[in-house]
Amino acid sequence: RAASELTGMYFIKLRLSDVDGNTISDNFYWKSADGAKDDYTKLNSLPSADITGTVQLCTIEGHDTKMRVNVVNNSPTVAFGVRLRFVDESTGKRILPVIMPDNYITLMPGESRDMDVEFDNRFNPDVTPVLMLKQYGYDEQRADVADGISVVERPSQNLRLQLASDGSLLSFGIDADEVTRAAI
Repeated sequence: RAASELTGMYFIKLRLSDVDGNTISDNFYWKSADGAKDDYTKLNSLPSADITGTVQLCTIEGHDTKMRVNVVNNSPTVAFGVRLRFVDESTGKRILPVIMPDNYITLMPGESRDMDVEFDNRFNPDVTPVLMLKQYGYDEQRADVADGISVVERPSQNLRLQLASDGSLLSFGIDADEVTRAAI
C-alpha cells in the first residue's frame, strides 16, 4: 500500500536476498502514520502472539555448547520484540555469556527464525539450558525442547555429542579414558 493510505501503527519488513534466494540481510521497522512523530504508544496494545520456540539441535564439544534454536509465530498478528534468553533449569539463573545473532526479534504472522546459539561451559558449569521467550508487553514463557532431544548432563570436556531433533545420535566422540555419564 502507498504510505499515504496507512493509518495508525504499521510495520515494514525488508529482506535482501541473493539470486539463489538466500537472505543476505533483513531489517524490521515500525512507524506511526497518525501525524504524531515518534508516537509508538500503540505498541503497548498489540495483541499477544502465539509464539513457540524449540531447541532443535544441541552439540557439546569441549568447552562449547552449541544449539540450533527455532522460534515460530503461529498467530495472525505480529510477534513484536521477542526476547530470547537462556536460564539454567535447576536454578533459574541466566546463562551468560551467550553468543547469538539477535536477542530481540520480530516475526510476522506465520514467520519462523532459526538461530545458532553458543555458550562456554567453563563459565557455566553443570547447567541444563532452557530457552525462555518474552514478547514485548507480555509474560515470559518457557520454550520446548524439540521432540526426541534429551537433556544431556554436562559431560567432561572430552566428550562430544551431537543430537538431531528426532532424538537420533548424529555423532559421538571421546578424547580421553574417562567421561561423565550422559543421558541420551
